[in-house]
Amino acid sequence: MKNWFILLFLLACPGFVFTQSAILDKKVRIETREGPVGSILDEISKQGGFIFSYGQDIPHNDYVKLAFSKQTVRQFLNEIFQGEIYCVEYGNKLLIRQKPELSEVYSVRGKVVDSETKEPLTGVTVFIPGSDPVIGSVSDREGNFQINVPTGLDVIQFSCIGYETSTFIPDQTTHADIELHPKNQELEEVVIEYYQKPFDEASNLAISYISAEKLETMPVPSIENALQGNSPGVHVVRNSGMPGSSLQVTIRGNHSLINSDPVYYLDGIPIQQTSLRAISPHDIESIEILKDASSTTEYGAIGGNGVVLLNSRRGGGDKITASFDYYIGQQRAWKTPDLMNTSEFLDYYQLVKPSDTRFDGLDSLYHTDWMELIFHHAGTEEGHFSISGGTRNSDIYFSSGYFKQSAIIKEMEFKRYSFKTGFNHRIKKRLRIGHDLAFSHLNYKGLKEGCFLNDFRNPILASMCMLPLVPPGDSGSIFISDQARMINPYDDTELANNSRKNYLFFGNILSDFLIIPDVRFETQLGFEINYQDNVSFNKSVPAIIVSSNEPVYILSNEYDIADLSFHWQNSVKYSTDFLKDHTINAMLGFEFGQCNNEWIPVRQRMYDRDMIEIEDPAGTGNTAYTEKRSATDFTYNAFSGSIRYAFRGKYYLDMVLRRDAIGFYADNELIRLSGIYPSLSLGWIFLKEYQLSPGGLLHYGKIRLGWGKAGNSPRLNYSYYAGMMQNMEYVYAFNSSRAITNSAYQRQTYEKFYWEDMDAYNLGLDLGLFRNSLFISLNYFRNHLNMGNKYKADNPLPFIGILNHRKSYGIHYLPVAEISNRGFECDLNYKKSSRNLTWEFNLNLTHLKNNIIDIEENALSHLYIGSTDPISVNIPGESAGSFFGYKIQYLFDEGDCPDGSSIVTNQPYIMDEYGVINYSQPGAQAGDYRFADVNDDGIIDKMDKTIIGNSFPDFTFGVYSYLQFLGFDLSIFFQGIYGNDIFNATKLWLYNPYGLSNWTPDITNSYRSPELSTSGEVLDEGFTSTSLHRFDYYAVNKNLRVSDFYIEDGSYIRLKNIQLGYTLKPEITKKARINRFRIFICSQNLLTFTNYSGLDPEVGGWGIDCGIYPQPRTYLAGVNLEF
Repeated sequence: MKNWFILLFLLACPGFVFTQSAILDKKVRIETREGPVGSILDEISKQGGFIFSYGQDIPHNDYVKLAFSKQTVRQFLNEIFQGEIYCVEYGNKLLIRQKPELSEVYSVRGKVVDSETKEPLTGVTVFIPGSDPVIGSVSDREGNFQINVPTGLDVIQFSCIGYETSTFIPDQTTHADIELHPKNQELEEVVIEYYQKPFDEASNLAISYISAEKLETMPVPSIENALQGNSPGVHVVRNSGMPGSSLQVTIRGNHSLINSDPVYYLDGIPIQQTSLRAISPHDIESIEILKDASSTTEYGAIGGNGVVLLNSRRGGGDKITASFDYYIGQQRAWKTPDLMNTSEFLDYYQLVKPSDTRFDGLDSLYHTDWMELIFHHAGTEEGHFSISGGTRNSDIYFSSGYFKQSAIIKEMEFKRYSFKTGFNHRIKKRLRIGHDLAFSHLNYKGLKEGCFLNDFRNPILASMCMLPLVPPGDSGSIFISDQARMINPYDDTELANNSRKNYLFFGNILSDFLIIPDVRFETQLGFEINYQDNVSFNKSVPAIIVSSNEPVYILSNEYDIADLSFHWQNSVKYSTDFLKDHTINAMLGFEFGQCNNEWIPVRQRMYDRDMIEIEDPAGTGNTAYTEKRSATDFTYNAFSGSIRYAFRGKYYLDMVLRRDAIGFYADNELIRLSGIYPSLSLGWIFLKEYQLSPGGLLHYGKIRLGWGKAGNSPRLNYSYYAGMMQNMEYVYAFNSSRAITNSAYQRQTYEKFYWEDMDAYNLGLDLGLFRNSLFISLNYFRNHLNMGNKYKADNPLPFIGILNHRKSYGIHYLPVAEISNRGFECDLNYKKSSRNLTWEFNLNLTHLKNNIIDIEENALSHLYIGSTDPISVNIPGESAGSFFGYKIQYLFDEGDCPDGSSIVTNQPYIMDEYGVINYSQPGAQAGDYRFADVNDDGIIDKMDKTIIGNSFPDFTFGVYSYLQFLGFDLSIFFQGIYGNDIFNATKLWLYNPYGLSNWTPDITNSYRSPELSTSGEVLDEGFTSTSLHRFDYYAVNKNLRVSDFYIEDGSYIRLKNIQLGYTLKPEITKKARINRFRIFICSQNLLTFTNYSGLDPEVGGWGIDCGIYPQPRTYLAGVNLEF
């Protein structure tokens, strides 16, 4: 209504002249790409900082769907109106009018002069904007002009070099004197009064956005990395910092013990997590994270853990443009562990083991820094080239990219080659066709990622353990004694020989057709092909300490993995306005898909220490290996419908209903499952009420309420525990017996699928303050995972499956559970712009509480039996993956050993029927830990184990700031978590009581009792003012059992990214035909603030640190070019 009054005012003022600003050439980005024309225009104007003026001739209630979210205003208008309008810029306003039928003309005469000197201007171009062919004229020597104006195109523009373009609306006036203003006069600073909202006003959903502009300020190797710290409710933990590594991504908590990974969609087509690392972040226009069930219900049985929507870059504009982005840099370890050198090690060994002569016969001593040998500086680089362009009805996009990252451990690197093409063409007004296709090749060599999640074949832990007095030889093992030798991590053949090559081809073909006004049909066919070629080397024994005479075999497995999936999606969409105040958008959809996976063993070989091929001692041969070929597949289909209703632009109602069905084979039996997923959400823009009209501090306010159901059904790559122990084949579990560790074979069955569903609730409040320069979005949420499948028969467990591993050892149990996640989110966005300065600030904060409500009974049976001590467990009333062990109360001291006895008697005990006293910790001495008798039965045993910590943080947060001044830009990004625990399993080795591996210098603070001679003379004053246990070679008290000794605070704040850039002035670069020339320097992980003693506080695998590969500190320099 406001714009209509402006238009009437302008048309009522003949002879009014306005100064033009280059609004049409402004490049803007919008979040909403479909909706009523009026809403789209409103978002474009707010983003660009100008006002649209139009009347009833513009179909502002028509529903449109745009192909692009970022382009110039001119390109947006061409796409919306298909060239059926003309535009006139005046001041900070843009007049748009429907092209009229050119039936009558009238003549306008006048004179053009300089506004300051009043001198006539010669050669001024006088034309009618919107006329086709262009109607124009030129002023003569005296500044006089004459032009014929068609009725309906009542606008004349005047343009001259060195002067501001002016616009005149004659409105049947036949004479006009025009004054042009010189361009060199100083202009006042322009401040944009209203800013674009960081969310869709009509949406009732909890959605977060990450823009391409933000991605540009944070060079990241993959899309998953971009999610870390950039969105409230999204928690990202790197399983390791190694190149090409996977990440644990959870949205609003761990929803399931089976799989908590979100599902990813690229341009509306689901893709596997592997494909994320095949996509160059440069090819992504924006990222949307759907967090509540009101939004994820549309994705049915696979949307329960959240949905991440990736929108590809597309072409556009009326000319071909090219861009080239490149950076190169160096990485290094930001921290190395504090370990003993040779002198320190021998001195302390002599102190605690004076009778041991193991190292007395060494002819010479070396001072080897094994961490310096294993770590080194490594390079990284990325190059990306793209071409985009288009016409009024077509657009095209092509890109190619190269990424390489070497590891800070030798002989490890990751490479990515990517190619992408996109095309869209509109045939008249009704039909649009297009495609997006991508091909990528991933090449990884080095250690398997899973080795950093356990202490089997972990080169970092092995380097920590290596004795500093041992020289770095070329052999595969190092002699220590007649009983033991150590595997040299620096010369481990596994570092160089493992390889994984992926060949991926994915994309979609799409079309949409306008059947009748307001009714549109859309269809797209997506596919994903992933072929993987693997060579895997494994040792037959641990990589740290082995028997001197024990043979070491190296097993080579060559195998391929072939994944093929397709997804066909169809929908009919209806949009209309009626009775002035009502808007309805409705959709009916059907989709169908199929996924196939095949594991193809190719060859198995066995080598000795010197990598000479030998016969398999077991005699099974290569045939038995190749016969293990297996395949899995499943199909799915879904019907869905949605209605979105709006009343007076302030009351919103969304309803979605979806039915999913899947079919798969289990034990040669076809299983069919189905589920129904409804959702309902309400929204109220309360500031639009009459009594709460915008003004003053608050300019926008909306309340949102949503409920919905979503599922967690089978996926092609669900193979590992909550998606976090990928590639893990072995794990070392702690043992309560005298031996410290034992190995556990860990591999999950592939034959069983699962089916879970959950209810989710969300209450949200969105506020816009200070003329919408500050936006605050608050959300309270509660997600409830239901136990089992209510749509299946009486007992859901047979087909959901316990999903346990082949053997019952270690941290492996995958039970069905009822889980609750609740918390709140805060997202704060501030933006302020002036002529030379732009500042953006974002703060996101999340608090979350995870709780297991119930769990199937068999899941708890392994906690108190067997020889292993599980570290991470799932118990009702506690967080998923909580740490489970003994609680330390204090250290026994000399006062607990009366009468000079070396055995502690001041401790709980029970007396049997014969009067024999049995102490709770028999054999305990001064300096041993006093463990809590949790069940108060007088005995310290497995029944006294309890929860000692958990890896769930109380708070996660991210802080982003972007400052642009003149040609300089500076972006700073901090990310952190607070309130989580880490189980530092490396302490088992660094505080070992045997001396077969190196120690941390902190072990010198171990408790040491005073030593007296028989005459009472003090031989050694000892060291008793400490909280660290004594050096116990025989592990009588088992001080290194699983306990809170290993628990440390994992909170940290990290400067994830800081980047400084400078863009040269266009008048300089355009001489070389370069539209944009920007250079930048960048550093990642530059600063880390933490109390954690390990290598890195970013620990995957439920927070268990067995020698994690640390996040490297990276320094980059790069350039961004546009032609």
